[in-house]
Amino acid sequence: MGAPGVKGKKVTALPNDGLTDLIRSVVSENQDFKEPFYVLDLGVVTSLMEKWTRSLPTVRPFYAVKCNPNPAFLGAMAALGSGFDCASRAEIEAVLSLGVSPDRIVYANPCKAESHIKYAAAIGSKPRMKGARKARLDRSMALSRRKWRRSFKPPNVQTAKLTVSGVSFHVGSATTNFGAYRAAIAAAKTIFEAASRLGLPKMHVLNIGGGFTAAPHFNEASNVVKSALRQYFKNEPGLTVISEPGRFFAESAFTLATNIIGKRVRGELREYWINDGIYGSMNCILTNHATVNAPFGCILYGGNPARRGMRTYRSTVFGPTCDSLDTVLTGHQLPELQGDTAGRSHGADTNKSLQIIMGAPGMKGKKVTALPKDGLTDLIRSVVSENQDFKEPFYVLNLGVVKSLMEKWTRSLPTVRPFYAVKCNTDPAFLGAMAALGSGFDCASRAEIEAVLSLGVSPDRVIFANPCKIESHIKYAAAVGVKLTTFDSMGEIEKIQEFAPLLQAAQSAKLTVSGVSFHVGSATTNFGAYPSAVAAAKTVFDAASELGLPKMRVLNIGGGFTAGPNFDHAANASAFPLATNIFGKRVRGALREYWINDGVYGSMNCILSNVTLNAPFACTSNHGNPTCQGMKTYRSTVCGPTCATTDTVLRCHQLPGLQVNDRLVFPNMGAYTASVGSNFNGFKAARTTHLVYSNPMINE
Repeated sequence: MGAPGVKGKKVTALPNDGLTDLIRSVVSENQDFKEPFYVLDLGVVTSLMEKWTRSLPTVRPFYAVKCNPNPAFLGAMAALGSGFDCASRAEIEAVLSLGVSPDRIVYANPCKAESHIKYAAAIGSKPRMKGARKARLDRSMALSRRKWRRSFKPPNVQTAKLTVSGVSFHVGSATTNFGAYRAAIAAAKTIFEAASRLGLPKMHVLNIGGGFTAAPHFNEASNVVKSALRQYFKNEPGLTVISEPGRFFAESAFTLATNIIGKRVRGELREYWINDGIYGSMNCILTNHATVNAPFGCILYGGNPARRGMRTYRSTVFGPTCDSLDTVLTGHQLPELQGDTAGRSHGADTNKSLQIIMGAPGMKGKKVTALPKDGLTDLIRSVVSENQDFKEPFYVLNLGVVKSLMEKWTRSLPTVRPFYAVKCNTDPAFLGAMAALGSGFDCASRAEIEAVLSLGVSPDRVIFANPCKIESHIKYAAAVGVKLTTFDSMGEIEKIQEFAPLLQAAQSAKLTVSGVSFHVGSATTNFGAYPSAVAAAKTVFDAASELGLPKMRVLNIGGGFTAGPNFDHAANASAFPLATNIFGKRVRGALREYWINDGVYGSMNCILSNVTLNAPFACTSNHGNPTCQGMKTYRSTVCGPTCATTDTVLRCHQLPGLQVNDRLVFPNMGAYTASVGSNFNGFKAARTTHLVYSNPMINE
């Protein structure tokens, strides 16, 4: 209780099966508190540490901070004697802030940023050497792509004047083939023997990595590890064996309580919306193809809060965002639960001059550079040369592209007013430019509405569009004067027979139905969907007239446009190139492997949604040929900066031979990139650092 991160916090004794009562009490104490929250059970953490000590008494755990960096949890782990496996400066700083000494930290990342290495060395952390070569294990051995790492070839280490302390491997997250541990320990023994034959200083550390879970499988896994250690390292006096478990300690210690914000009944099917999802706490569904543990219902009132013994229904559970990917559970049996119901989307003006854009909120006072044709490479080189220590990824916003795309929209669809979908990219300078150009704004949450209003945009240029809205967000939108909102909770648009009940329900709720909204899907290529949806919308207009409702006056044709008049996506995709820094390189014959400081947990999160990135171009310090045009290319793999094996940006892509600190520039990176990125492993998302203006040719 006295551990840093825990000290001063309220800790509640929890009786057996008392979690439901605790959650009910938390909510009942504050009726307006409807945010998702975690409950951390310190008793579970303590029990798991005891279980680890009993099962693997000779293996010291170094908790993998990336798994869950909650300060109270880290503080508890520190108090229980754990070491810490950190993958970045931010994670090291988080652990040190709890009073943990540097000798309890191992700096473990397959490719480390130079500035992070300097920091770790300065504070006295121990870097873990991960190998120049990797040996693959069978793909079935763990949940994601399986690799385990040998140490550097001894001659390379000698040349670099590094002391090799031992061998590290990782069989993969949540593996169920425990023979992988035995095979890896046997291989590690071979490396120990090779080092001895070469006359290197005696190695004394064996790191068996992670991959453990707290499930019943742990006993089997620990028995395999103990048996293999006895077999291969029985005669290694002074050997220290460590491990890097993450999931084992963190998974079952945390319970997530979410609030149902919406509900829809379709016959025997129940559909619920909750206020957390795959772009929040359940990102593991997307990144690791994880299956969420079965949830239980917890109602606030009545004698059966957990709904035990009650009839269940086939149910789908969605997260709170507007993304169709945000589906948490499908076809899951749940009891009848209650929640609020809600809605979906609408459309701005035309052409303003560059001077008006410059004076827009979010842009005023910022430096804007004129960019000649093909001048992006020179700009990026100048940015880097002005500050040699600046190696963060950054965006360049081309205001000329934004202006040209607005002009194109106006020419192509002069009768359709665009309402920019803020979720696509929330950069303040970009929003300010869009506001100056007369755009309206499609907002899906209170935070997005606040961001737009802070730029001086009037509420009548905002539409609150989300399939399922949170009650407090609805109240806020009404309070600030947002008059347009969408709703689609009665079923799919093609089921015309449902529209009459929907309109009647709106009438009885004393709502003014302004029109019809639809969305055919993101980046659709089936353009016949638009006339079909417009025809269906006309049927709804006719039904409203037959019911005697006030005349409807708005038709929202949604988004989904491709490279022609694609406002939501292409308008800012092409306006934002992303410049990344190469901070690691490895050569394997004809293959080149590079590590850059942004990836799928940052700006390139769209890869997890099966989006293919545009081919990057190189920007080097080669003054005669900075973009490497005409140079020999190699089959290349590009990885992001985190420790996750899923963080692979490009595979088998042809790139010229590049060096550490060269830049890889990815064009068209404005849409659904920075707005959905995270700070996983302590790597911060890229920022827009430079505004430029050019006169691009936009294809008709």
